[in-house]
Amino acid sequence: MTENSQIMTLAQMKIGEKGRITAIARSDAVEGSVHLAREELERRLLEAGFLEGEAVEVMHHGPVGRDPIAVMVNDTLIALRRSEAEAVEIELDDGREAG
Repeated sequence: MTENSQIMTLAQMKIGEKGRITAIARSDAVEGSVHLAREELERRLLEAGFLEGEAVEVMHHGPVGRDPIAVMVNDTLIALRRSEAEAVEIELDDGREAG
């Protein structure tokens, strides 16, 4: 993490913003009317490729309530419910090139 880094959840990111996954938060999320256990949500996200250090970019927000969210995780496009995206902690890219 850098001095000027900004941490937020994936659900808070705007279209076109890029960052790196810093953690899968162990918080509850709601899937439809079924409440997901913390461990189940974490397992699903990890299986989908949401691993610490992976690059992410928000590609699309749905038209109703900005749900679902489409994100690129490395070279894979994945759609998530906003409630699931709340569990993914992101460090935003600061726009500077590494070097």
